[in-house]
Amino acid sequence: MSQTTTIAGAVGVAKSAIETSTIRAISWRLIPFLVLAYFFSYLDRVNLGFAALTMNAELELTPLTFAWGAGIFFIGYFIFEVPSNLALERFGASRWIARIMVTWGIISALMATVSGEVSFYVLRFLLGVAEAGFFLISPTGIRPNIAQASWRPLRSRCPCPPRSARRSRGFCSGSMA
Repeated sequence: MSQTTTIAGAVGVAKSAIETSTIRAISWRLIPFLVLAYFFSYLDRVNLGFAALTMNAELELTPLTFAWGAGIFFIGYFIFEVPSNLALERFGASRWIARIMVTWGIISALMATVSGEVSFYVLRFLLGVAEAGFFLISPTGIRPNIAQASWRPLRSRCPCPPRSARRSRGFCSGSMA
């Protein structure tokens, strides 16, 4: 009986070591990619301001028109944020991040074809829709542990016991363990 216990204990340790190394490998591959993608997301938003220097004159956009076009991005982003995160749960993180990146790239490339006010509005709104859901996936999001739900096992998401997590309103840190 002691051999069975020892073997079961050894298997439990081996499983835990394999699980730990797997989570570490996933984290080292996924987190840098998401940080890089978030950097490009931020760069994409900032570049619109630089593009305005020549784009407004070429397309005859007034400052108000440009401001609406820049802001309509966030309307699409806001409306489709929750549905995008629900789809993340349904389709899985790898497929959904790929969908976000591909549609984001296509619509960003289509921004080069803007020929007037309406096309500017439509493409900026669609860019917000395409990018929706990315903020909570990214490691710098408001609640990164929400995104971890799709690629981390439950016991490795939060080092603190559930009661402590409830007391801290869902935010976990290493000091709470």
